Amino acid sequence: MADSSGTTAVLTRTVTVGDTAPAVTVVAPVAGSCFTWGDAVPFTVTDPEDGPVDCSRVTVSFVLGHDSHGHGHASTTGCTGVGRRGHRQR
Repeated sequence: MADSSGTTAVLTRTVTVGDTAPAVTVVAPVAGSCFTWGDAVPFTVTDPEDGPVDCSRVTVSFVLGHDSHGHGHASTTGCTGVGRRGHRQR
């Protein structure tokens, strides 16, 4: 935009909105290990950046991934829990 004398100026600012997403930690099995259907998959959800998490707003989805895609299997709510591979959550 120019003023009445034709002078212009530009100011650029970078604005970053939001923060790092909470972390979902799969307790077991370890990455790269083999599994059997029905194995327990314990998890915890924490937010090191913001502190306490409103666990009533957390949904964890279990997806069996292979090749270049995944198959949604089950989901549950809360900051801690145990999913089972090969079994639907109830």
